[in-house]
Amino acid sequence: MDATTALRSGLRVFLRKHGYRARGLRYNKSVGDGLVHVIQLQIEAEGDPGMDDRVDLFAVNLGVFIPEVEAFLLGYRLLAGGFVDEAACHIRRRLENPQALDDEEWFELRGEPSEVSITVDLLELDGLPFLSRFTSREALVREWERHGELPGLVSGSVWSLWMGIVFAQAGEGERARHCLEEALRGSSSHRPFAEVVRRSARRLGIEI
Repeated sequence: MDATTALRSGLRVFLRKHGYRARGLRYNKSVGDGLVHVIQLQIEAEGDPGMDDRVDLFAVNLGVFIPEVEAFLLGYRLLAGGFVDEAACHIRRRLENPQALDDEEWFELRGEPSEVSITVDLLELDGLPFLSRFTSREALVREWERHGELPGLVSGSVWSLWMGIVFAQAGEGERARHCLEEALRGSSSHRPFAEVVRRSARRLGIEI
């Protein structure tokens, strides 16, 4: 069994106990009204193949997928039994490697048994508690209101748009309007995004 397969299999056994399904390097769990928690291995290598200095690396990506945002903006609907890729998630971060320097989030992949146990320990201490903050729409809203945005690769204006969609789909028109207005104010220097916000508001039947 190669190192990647050993790591993937070890995580499958652990995460299955927590309700996750596995497919390849991805692990999905449906929670609270269709939200999906995603844990995904990312495998890369440094150095040239066959060379002594080649080092295989892995990262553990964490994500939360908000289906109504994806369906509204891109027309994508997750079918029953479908799998979400971490790159499609709205909330995103990586499991941190506490032994690395400079906030590095990559781990060396050597095929040692300790790699599975260390990764499982970090998921129990950090990864799963992080995802457990987002188990319902109410929890999602609470975290967003507390921080103004949520972990990921997008700005606060994008989060305002996304939360406007979440509120509108939940029938909370006034809160949706407030979010969309915030998104529009934050897009003053980016005309294409401002047009996305205006078009979204029209489709949602909200005047901004």
